[in-house]
Amino acid sequence: MKWGLDGAYPPTLTQAMDYRSYGYSWFAGYMGGRAAHVWTPTEWHTIVLAGFEVLPIWVAPLVDDAGRQAGVDDGNAAIDALERLGFGGVVCLDIENGLTPVEYAEGFIDAAHNGFVNVVVYGLPATLEQVPNAEAWWLAFWPGSPHPMQGAPPDWTYWQFASGDLVDFSVASDQALFATVRLD
Repeated sequence: MKWGLDGAYPPTLTQAMDYRSYGYSWFAGYMGGRAAHVWTPTEWHTIVLAGFEVLPIWVAPLVDDAGRQAGVDDGNAAIDALERLGFGGVVCLDIENGLTPVEYAEGFIDAAHNGFVNVVVYGLPATLEQVPNAEAWWLAFWPGSPHPMQGAPPDWTYWQFASGDLVDFSVASDQALFATVRLD
């Protein structure tokens, strides 16, 4: 099991190094779509420099289904964003608020696959159950106390189990996908 973090805004290098010293090994951040803050290449470089594996996130539109073509367009834009950042291999499609944009997600996943990029879909259980063609699923489910910590529930590769002020907290299976990083 791998412990991970994600945040709308990236940590400073000092904060990132502190997180690493606490045992966190991966960090997810935003590279496009409806993200509140799209991380700059410098912000991503800070995470890589601190030694984290990375999971770039593309945020889907906040509608139940923007349609297949919008998904294809966003999937292609995500591939371009990955290339500009020097990343490859995987992108996370963040579907918020329990929405089920099936046509959009299928278009996004098809475009990503055509660009040789795997897709992790993030969302609530009802959302994830509607999107079967992804390589992995990141379950957003925050149990209340006093539940004991354990690995991700069955059938989910990543599990976001708690939110915080600066970052959210997750676990990932040992088979979890992370982006390849090309440093020029």
